[in-house]
Amino acid sequence: MKITAVSTMECHQLPEELLNGENPPAHYQNWTDMLEKEELEFVSSIPIHHFEMVKYALQRGINVVCEKPFTRDSKESKELLQLSKQNNSKDIIDFEWRYFPIRVAYAALFF
Repeated sequence: MKITAVSTMECHQLPEELLNGENPPAHYQNWTDMLEKEELEFVSSIPIHHFEMVKYALQRGINVVCEKPFTRDSKESKELLQLSKQNNSKDIIDFEWRYFPIRVAYAALFF
């Protein structure tokens, strides 16, 4: 995966290896500017803004990866899923099973 654009309030929040690489990503302080100006295959949003950010991206046909919680309620979820279908975009929910008992037991075998 190649990171082509990042939206943060301050550029110094980006990892040093991104800033000093051959092709550092474009930096935006406003995520809506980034979604409007860049040709992105997918975006990842932050939980407190999932609904707003995901809706904005899906309306533009951009695929989205989110972590739980996806939305605040089923009404918001249904709206985003409908937008995903209308715009032929993928809406993926990433849930890391970090503390799931079988995963903890499996990890203990190797670490």
